Amino acid sequence: MSIGLVAEARLAEGIGLAQAGLSEQIACVLSGLGLPVEIPATIRAVELVSAMQADKKRLDGRLRFSLPTTIGEVLTGIRLEADQIISILNHQKVKQP
Repeated sequence: MSIGLVAEARLAEGIGLAQAGLSEQIACVLSGLGLPVEIPATIRAVELVSAMQADKKRLDGRLRFSLPTTIGEVLTGIRLEADQIISILNHQKVKQP
């Protein structure tokens, strides 16, 4: 769940919904609590998106998200194409095993 919070903040940054640095701010708080914040290097973005296609987030062939704009504020129903998600997640840092 903590990894997902950070990933969704990175998606928000990637589409210009949130200012750069929001995901790092969230990651710092969560990692300070001892929670994981990075997608493991063994999991590829394309695999995550493939798994999401069967998730409740899918509507009309597109994935919907609730994405943070700032701390404590989110916009819901944000629709993203699979290629957008993959591109943004591929450019994030991943935890090396």
